[in-house]
Amino acid sequence: MVEIAEQTRRRRGRPQIRCDEDTRKLLIEAARQEFQANGYAGTCINDVAQRAGVSTKTMYRLIPNKADLLERVFSDTIGKFMIDFDAKALDALPLEDAVERMLIAYGSLTLSEETIAMNRLVIREYGCLLDATTPYI
Repeated sequence: MVEIAEQTRRRRGRPQIRCDEDTRKLLIEAARQEFQANGYAGTCINDVAQRAGVSTKTMYRLIPNKADLLERVFSDTIGKFMIDFDAKALDALPLEDAVERMLIAYGSLTLSEETIAMNRLVIREYGCLLDATTPYI
């Protein structure tokens, strides 16, 4: 009887609406939008969590800090690019066709609105960092 009670005991708190991986994807997309709109320094973790529809506690459980969140945004973008780079499919093509396919994939990544926005974010944040550390003459 005790064994049955232990097996059916549910976890404390509310049940999850979605799995952790789906929640991470929502957080990464919300962070991408917040970073693009407000920059790194202007992005607030609370705003990212609210945009994703999760609590800050859930967010910190899945992604520990803002720097890690930005890293995951960039990794996600690179991951989408790598999906287009199917090595087995490229190996089956003649060399010219494989190079052409790689160049098209690279061009699509480089010229996508998402990549341009992320590059602007990095340049803007780097410019702010330089302005703050450059001594005035």
